[in-house]
Amino acid sequence: MAQTEATPWASFGPEIGIPTGQAGNLYSITAGGSFKIEAPVAKSQFNFMATVGYDSFVLKGAYTGLVLHDAAYIPVEAGGRLYLNHIYIEGDVGASFNISPGYTGPKVAFVYSPVIGFSTPSKDHSRSLDFGIKYEGRVEPGGTVSQVAARVAFRVNMKKSSKVTKDKS
Repeated sequence: MAQTEATPWASFGPEIGIPTGQAGNLYSITAGGSFKIEAPVAKSQFNFMATVGYDSFVLKGAYTGLVLHDAAYIPVEAGGRLYLNHIYIEGDVGASFNISPGYTGPKVAFVYSPVIGFSTPSKDHSRSLDFGIKYEGRVEPGGTVSQVAARVAFRVNMKKSSKVTKDKS
């Protein structure tokens, strides 16, 4: 009987989405990407998550008499992911940094992001594809800048070789 030790993973991939709420009135689409590190908590189906990303909200068109710009943010989040077989649910919170020139919103704001997804492992469990759908909300004084986005990522096992121990009984 063999046991595989829990190992950390890294994933990176593009994201594309639709602005929601008040952001949907100004922006047509969101595009960006993210890099995630996940580390197992003990020998459970729960992993600690750390995420850094880039979100660009693209304006719908010209606004007469108004000077508006695309909005760009760098969210930095921490949270957890619970696996239910290959399906997972994830929740992240953190800070979103406004890097847009000319954007009048706050430079730093609270951000939260619930995610549901699916991970497809390879035969040797060293890599997988990760598909996720997230809602992300950046809380600002005038309202929440939010989106619903899809992520397709390449996920790799960060440990070069899994430790396998054999039961000698």
